[in-house]
Amino acid sequence: MSEFFDKAAEDMKASLTSEESQAAADEWNPTSEGEALRCVFIKAWTKDTRYGPGINVLVKDVDTDLYVKVWAKRSMLKQQLLDAAPAVGSPTVFVYNGQREGANGYPFHSYQVRTERSDDELWKKVMTAPPEPAKAKPITELTYDENTEVF
Repeated sequence: MSEFFDKAAEDMKASLTSEESQAAADEWNPTSEGEALRCVFIKAWTKDTRYGPGINVLVKDVDTDLYVKVWAKRSMLKQQLLDAAPAVGSPTVFVYNGQREGANGYPFHSYQVRTERSDDELWKKVMTAPPEPAKAKPITELTYDENTEVF
């Protein structure tokens, strides 16, 4: 009987972390102070940005039952996420606190991340794994000017 449960858990984990789940996930992009995402943490990975590695997180929104991707490219959200270090399967809440003024006088986006359980070992692995390379944006329109030399 134990094998049955182990196999079922393995199959569920594979389904939750599949590329299809990631591709189908909408990105959380809060615009109003107080917006919150109540979710279950599934997976995290790093991705290159021009400012260094950002963190992508795949979660399941408990209010909509949909997969959601949180792209922690801003330093405040990234640090909050690293401090919380959610464990796989842990209930997690992301809150957008709006823009604040930093000590240097510049505005920044403020976030809070809280989780029921942390897993520091998982996050050490996430942060030391090679980041996913940034993808080039597709060229959507090419124009030709007969007065411009191409070569």
